[in-house]
Amino acid sequence: MRHIAMRVNTAFKEANPALLRRVFAEECVGCQIILNDVVEFADAGLRADGDTWSFDDFAPVAWAPGYASIVFRVVQERVAFRDREGVPRREMADNEVDILATLEYQRGWRVIEWHRAGNE
Repeated sequence: MRHIAMRVNTAFKEANPALLRRVFAEECVGCQIILNDVVEFADAGLRADGDTWSFDDFAPVAWAPGYASIVFRVVQERVAFRDREGVPRREMADNEVDILATLEYQRGWRVIEWHRAGNE
């Protein structure tokens, strides 16, 4: 999961949604929301000043070869998004939310389901 957080952070810092397409399955509705946010910022020419996410409090829900469901906390940091000239244009607010993610091994681990824990 830390690899996923690194990908999200890098995607926002580099304005590069392609980084998330490698780890988020197309059929994952929650993943597409995150991907669309990166696309929106990239289309506006904005990049994050720093890391937006970290993950904490992991608890496995299900595990089988090639499959895993995990509940964890996403800690979202307050981060400015700057334009090409370095002017801050938007900000991501700090927040914490518990997430249930399901991963499947498809030539590498990919998130196939992502939503708030308790909203199954």
